[in-house]
Amino acid sequence: MDYQYSAIIIGKRDVGETDRIYTAFTQQSGKIKVLAKGVRKAQAKLAGALEPLTLVDLATARAQGMGKVTGVVVENNYNNLKQDLATVAVALRGVRLFDRLVDLEQPDEALFQLLKEFLETLDSLNGSAPVKSEVVSLAFTFKLLSSLGYHFEATRCVQCAGPLSSGDRNGWSPETGGVACGACVAKDTQARSISVNSIKQLRVFSQNSLNSLRRLGVDERDTRELGRIAVDFIAWVR
Repeated sequence: MDYQYSAIIIGKRDVGETDRIYTAFTQQSGKIKVLAKGVRKAQAKLAGALEPLTLVDLATARAQGMGKVTGVVVENNYNNLKQDLATVAVALRGVRLFDRLVDLEQPDEALFQLLKEFLETLDSLNGSAPVKSEVVSLAFTFKLLSSLGYHFEATRCVQCAGPLSSGDRNGWSPETGGVACGACVAKDTQARSISVNSIKQLRVFSQNSLNSLRRLGVDERDTRELGRIAVDFIAWVR
């Protein structure tokens, strides 16, 4: 049976002497794996169109087991993104996280649009300061986790549901899934401190599109703190 997908290539793995298995997230069927026969031969025409970080129209044939690629047309190669090594690294880190967290064959239109917007936004930065791509990456990470059911609460105390404390007396904990007020932090030996600026950024992430964050000014220190929070939260999720 033949299938047609709008797909974003997120990974690849060599098999045999000339074949390759690609991982793609599709608008129609979620994450899939497909086999491209002979794609590593010198004269193969499909390889360039199937590189990770590419939006494609993907045609496959499947009788049983893994589908086989029968055709591919590039819709967006994200050329600006791929011309900047630092931005490529950020994008690859994002899609690898996506691949780790998302299960096979679970259709999700919202996830497809989030991944597509992530690549489009990085592409639109066009070599801007590295901190900009890191901000987009962090926002993508928290939006992805929230979409998968792991919401990070930053509007009120995650433990008592009361207002957060003024100043830097609040704390955060992956185990509780958000920010706790000063009173609750005092009773939680696992909580880590979090700055007011980082709390504000988490709120901005949840309330705005990735594209709109291109204009957001974020201090490099806050970016590092949010990065540590994201790493700990992901480790807890997994």
